[in-house]
Amino acid sequence: MKRFKNILFVTSPKENDEISFQRAANLAEHNQARLTIMGVLEHTSALVNSHSTRDSSARIITEATRSYFTELDQLAETAVPQAGTTVKVVDGTPFHEIIRAVIRDGHDLVITVPHPQHGLKEMLFGSTDMHLLRKCPCPIWMIKAGSLPPYRKIAAAVDLEPSDDDKQRDDLNLQILEMASSLALSEPGELHIINAWQASGERLIQTHLDLDKNELHTWMDDQKKAFQSELDRFMEALPKIIGKKGAEYIAPQLHLIQGSPEIAIPQTIKEQRVDLIVMGTVARTGLSGFFMGNIAESILNQINCSVLALKPTGFRTPVTL
Repeated sequence: MKRFKNILFVTSPKENDEISFQRAANLAEHNQARLTIMGVLEHTSALVNSHSTRDSSARIITEATRSYFTELDQLAETAVPQAGTTVKVVDGTPFHEIIRAVIRDGHDLVITVPHPQHGLKEMLFGSTDMHLLRKCPCPIWMIKAGSLPPYRKIAAAVDLEPSDDDKQRDDLNLQILEMASSLALSEPGELHIINAWQASGERLIQTHLDLDKNELHTWMDDQKKAFQSELDRFMEALPKIIGKKGAEYIAPQLHLIQGSPEIAIPQTIKEQRVDLIVMGTVARTGLSGFFMGNIAESILNQINCSVLALKPTGFRTPVTL
């Protein structure tokens, strides 16, 4: 997968991220990319309050920054020398500082380790993770803590609609296919293409039209065939992306599943024991049926694997410098 040239690896104090960092370092080496390790000390300036003097607070902040920089510098020393690794420590709200670094320094990939959200239901992605998945302008790769390489099963979640010409969605689908297939070759691993489909107007037809069971079955079968034809047409792009031999080697498994994406996709991920899912997380308002807002978040809150999240062409983050 040779497409990233300026990678940002984000870590947190005292987190055991060595395995994830090695994956970032290897990716940087293979792409001959710059690699930056970034740590965010969350609001250390809050130490300046009425209960401490300005001088003592400044010393605490300086020492915390120095100690954290040393920790990250030691992590950087484990990288391949050719990666050209640099280290930075910043203060502030983590997702703000990460996205600002992407904007300011032109990073084209963020790699981080998600931090589980504890509560009534244990979820893999915490608040900072969800902010990044919604707002980070470049691809973000969240590597599940403790997951060892390689990824044996990689899934690409795409959204295909027959007879619906939407260039933005088509471009994002192709990005997802390109990224997932390239990873399937480099890991190497199985590639699973997942497309959840729902018949347009199904509920209306079932409740308001007087169709017998045979007519309804025929209509639904025609709908499925249309989606299958669209999926087959879409997969014709694979040899153009990774070559004919590459496409034959990975021989992707296709999953055309009737149902809503927020139910069908997590279910398939669990059944297939997927290690990494490549998916879009944000699309422009009005893009019918695509992963945006609560649909994407519902999927993410039900899965327990690493995620490589892509944004559609033209996406603009609400975060500014």
